[in-house]
Amino acid sequence: MAFTLNTFQFNRGVTTCATNGSGVGTVIHGYKSSDTTGTIVTASYFPNNIDGSTDKVFVGDLLLIVSSNAVSIHEITSVAPFVIGSDLFGGTGSPFVIAPPVAATDANGIQISGTTVNLEVADATHAGIITEFDQTFAGIKNFLSGVKFMTFGGTPATLNYYERYTHVATFTNGAETTGNINVFVARIGNIVTVATDDVITTPAQGAPGTRFTANTVLPARFVPVNFANGFWRVSNGGVFKAGQIEIDGIGNISILNDANGTTAYTAAQISQATRGSITYLVP
Repeated sequence: MAFTLNTFQFNRGVTTCATNGSGVGTVIHGYKSSDTTGTIVTASYFPNNIDGSTDKVFVGDLLLIVSSNAVSIHEITSVAPFVIGSDLFGGTGSPFVIAPPVAATDANGIQISGTTVNLEVADATHAGIITEFDQTFAGIKNFLSGVKFMTFGGTPATLNYYERYTHVATFTNGAETTGNINVFVARIGNIVTVATDDVITTPAQGAPGTRFTANTVLPARFVPVNFANGFWRVSNGGVFKAGQIEIDGIGNISILNDANGTTAYTAAQISQATRGSITYLVP
């Protein structure tokens, strides 16, 4: 309803309606308080404007009705007599028709043409709704509880974890120590893959043992249940062979000179563990 005032509230029964404006006080208006449903039948059924004038209510204005059992909004279709249209919020008799979604043409997410409402379908450049059909989205979407993907003959499981992480450590074997080495970690669900840069030490630093071990452990979220072992390409004095990587149950990372873990590296030669990767399960 069009008023120059800031606030208007209309309730079934006897209502105190607070108003704001110059020389305006509180108005009490009662209508059909004994009926469940009231019907507007005369031009004077509603009072004049709260400020006493009669020239600020027009055909096409909207009237919000807050009742004890519903809230509705109506277009004023006549002022003499006073007549309102159907509930524009979509109650019984609403003139709006919800039609199938359409391709987006703007950033509003909805199109209204006359009494027809079409929701717009989201795409890479427009806001809108999600449908059962193919769609392309832009921006990062966070799914806090996870997602499920189709399988062929299996039962879909919830995927609720994905992370890429770089762990920086030095590797020490006796008196031989490397510089900082990047240990790259990726976790998808409960599957972890670990890869490293080259691990190289300077020769003749002392008598090394069978393994190079990182000076810091992996974060707990990347630690296997017990041990994770895999072949790793190592070099001792320029001769490459199959060594071993080992990640234990507390996150220690070791690179061994052979698959058995019994042969020591040679102190007088360059020891090297080339880039490799290992994949294992976490709880």
